[in-house]
Amino acid sequence: MKLNRISLAQLEAALRLYLEIAFEDAPEKQTIPLQLAPDSTVEESLAGFEDESHEGDHLSAHRYILRLGSGIYPFMKFVLQEYLFEDEFFFQVDTHDQMSIEPDMADYDAWVELKRMNFKLKDRIERTWYKAGIPTLRDLMDTVRDLPKAEPQSRQGLILIVDDERPIADTIGALLERRGYEVKKAYDGAEGLEMIAKFEPDLVLLDYEMPKIDGCEVTARIKSNEKFKNVRVLLSTAGSVSLDRAELADGFLVKPYRTEVLFKLVSHLVDGSG
Repeated sequence: MKLNRISLAQLEAALRLYLEIAFEDAPEKQTIPLQLAPDSTVEESLAGFEDESHEGDHLSAHRYILRLGSGIYPFMKFVLQEYLFEDEFFFQVDTHDQMSIEPDMADYDAWVELKRMNFKLKDRIERTWYKAGIPTLRDLMDTVRDLPKAEPQSRQGLILIVDDERPIADTIGALLERRGYEVKKAYDGAEGLEMIAKFEPDLVLLDYEMPKIDGCEVTARIKSNEKFKNVRVLLSTAGSVSLDRAELADGFLVKPYRTEVLFKLVSHLVDGSG
C-alpha cells in the first residue's frame, strides 16, 4: 500500500494487535511506546521509529522499525517497510533470528525451539493484521496483479525459489514468470533440496533465514554435490551472514530490495546479462 494511503488508525491498530498477541501472557498490559497525535500522518509518526533504510544499486529501500520484543524474546521487531515495489509499504514482524545455530552449540535444542515459537508468533500476528485490513506481505500479490501485462518472452531458464514466507515466494515467482522464466517454489530448505534434485534448476533464489535447514546449509549441500555444480545460488537475507558460511553463494540480495535489483542479479546469474 502507498505510504500516504496508510492511515494513522491502521498504524495504531497494527501496534495494538502486535502488543496484545506478543505479550498476551505478560502480567501487565503493554502500551504503545510512541505518541500518535490525532492530527498527524503516518509519515510524521515515523520520526519515532528507527530508520533501517539502506541504499543498494542506487535504489533506496525504506525500512522503519520499533524494537518491541515479545513475551519470550526481547529482540523481536515491529516493521514498516518498502519491499519489491517503489513506495509500496507493508507491516511485518521481524523475529531477528538470523544467528547461525549449529548442532554442536550449547542449548541447541532450546534455540531451535525458540526459533520455532518465534516463527509461529510472527505468523499469528501477521495473519491477524491481514484479517483486520492492515497491509502485510500477503497483499503483495495484489500489487503484482495491478501491474500492466508484460510482453511475452521465450523461456530464459528454470528458477527455484526457496522461502518459508509464502507471500514472498509466490510474489517473486509471479514477477519472474512475467520476465519469461520458468519458476518452481519450495517453502523450506528440505523441500528445496528435494526439488533441486528433481528439476536441476539453473538458479536457486534462496532465503537465508529458514527454520530447520537454513539457506547457508542448503547452499553448502548444493555446492558439495557434483551433480549440481552448475546450479547458481542467489542468497537473500535481511540480516548479516557469516562469510565463512555464505562464501559458496554466487550472489546476495539484501532485504528489503526492489524489483530492479532482483531482475538485474537474476539475469546476470542465469544468462550472463544484466
